[in-house]
Amino acid sequence: MSNSERRALDAIEVSKPILQRVDLDSPTLNTETVSTDGNTTVIFELAHLATEAVASKTVKIDGLIGPTIAARFYAAAGSAFYEADQLFDPNSFTSLGSKKSDRLLERQVIKFTKDLSDELREKFIDNVTAYAAGATMLAQAPDSAPLIELSLPSILKSIPSKLDAKARKLGNKIAVRVNDFYANDGSTDSVNYESVNGGPAEIRIIDRWSPEYRVGGDPSSGLQTFLTPQWGDVRQILDGKKLDTLKDSVSRPEPFLLVDGASYDLANGTITYDGQTQPITTELIGTLINPRFIAQAQRVVDASANLTPEEKLIAEFWEDGAGTGFPPGTWMEFGRFASELNDNNRSEDARLFFAIGQALYSAGVAAWGLKTETDYGRPQSAITELSRLGLLRDEDLLAPGIQVFAYSRETQQRELINGVDWETYQTLGAGYSPPFAEFVSGHSTFSSAAGKIIDLITGNAYFGASVTTTSLIEKSKNIPITLSWATWQDAWLESGISRIYGGIHFDDANQGGLLLGQQIGEAVFNQISDLWS
Repeated sequence: MSNSERRALDAIEVSKPILQRVDLDSPTLNTETVSTDGNTTVIFELAHLATEAVASKTVKIDGLIGPTIAARFYAAAGSAFYEADQLFDPNSFTSLGSKKSDRLLERQVIKFTKDLSDELREKFIDNVTAYAAGATMLAQAPDSAPLIELSLPSILKSIPSKLDAKARKLGNKIAVRVNDFYANDGSTDSVNYESVNGGPAEIRIIDRWSPEYRVGGDPSSGLQTFLTPQWGDVRQILDGKKLDTLKDSVSRPEPFLLVDGASYDLANGTITYDGQTQPITTELIGTLINPRFIAQAQRVVDASANLTPEEKLIAEFWEDGAGTGFPPGTWMEFGRFASELNDNNRSEDARLFFAIGQALYSAGVAAWGLKTETDYGRPQSAITELSRLGLLRDEDLLAPGIQVFAYSRETQQRELINGVDWETYQTLGAGYSPPFAEFVSGHSTFSSAAGKIIDLITGNAYFGASVTTTSLIEKSKNIPITLSWATWQDAWLESGISRIYGGIHFDDANQGGLLLGQQIGEAVFNQISDLWS
């Protein structure tokens, strides 16, 4: 057993962090890490404040909330943690590029701390870090001011008022540098994106993304708009060419048609090739129609039909929609678990959450780059259209239309339904699927990138966390289920497969996202390690 593994296992007996629901009455399964010994760092507390801000729906770009925007927010907060801490560490370097302005701040550090006791110096650094993070988060999310201003005083350490004023001054200067660094990353740029499909009633190209109703099945709720279509070009820590190389390693999704030159008319149910037009039927599967496209949709239907209670909870737990920290926020909370598990000090936490933030940010940029490049359709639209066209497996040849076994929201059990009525297994009152294209899975990419970098930066694959809760969708059944993960990999794999159980992704999007995310985690780790090696 390595020293890091022994240290982590020893820490289990000492600190015993736990995962628990933030609010048992909440309409989400939002989860937080709780310390049981009270021996936490200022960054442990600030990281939770960041996830709370996102869950409060106040972290926005152009009035919108979502996982990409959340990941960027966590990256900026992580930069504030790290930039504050590295000023006091002669063996670490700024991540913001400009050494000259950093040296100016370093001179202030020397001036402010030269006569302080070790204890007071540590409290001073804690407050500098808290002020830097608070000012950064306020600048990135002005609507979060009530939450941050209410929470920050309980995080600050008690030090003489004049010294605290110096800590605030220094923290604010750090925040200015961090916010300036993120100001021109392209996150607010506009692009001309327009879906080729006009919604559930106007699917023209079956393998391209179509907006769904904002509330599933409710046309009066209006159609979705593609969230942050500019994100693939946003500047993040990895070189653009490096990120392109990583994206190129991912195989592209399956097309509906097998041959070039063929075209189809979904409204009329016909396909044209080599001057001949004929009805779309199962006989064309394998000649003109791609059997792998049909198979991936059938796989999602079959998963829906056979969901176990545990698989249902997995789909719900990892959904991470509005009112949570989104998928990146779950991994920020898992980072807090790693902090407690490894008994981190402030500098270790600064590096940990900086790493997680950067990995999440790069993961979002890479995933959205592929989403806009492929503009791939989701299972919801593919399954309903393939059912209408008669291309899925028919479970009852005597009933009209394609009959499939699937989970029924109405009866909360497996039912035989017309495939055109198939629905995803997601929180009631929300959209059937997220408002952006299918390939690759953001969940898989975010989770494997963050999980991989936690593994690498702590030097320990062990996670050892669990959470016990009940279903929100099947609340009346009140069946407690425990989800547990021995390793970080166990967690990121479960995050990925959850989107198959929920009917949100095909297998290729999951596998591609898992591959891409791990590569991003490794690349970010290799790059940032130079800052303190």
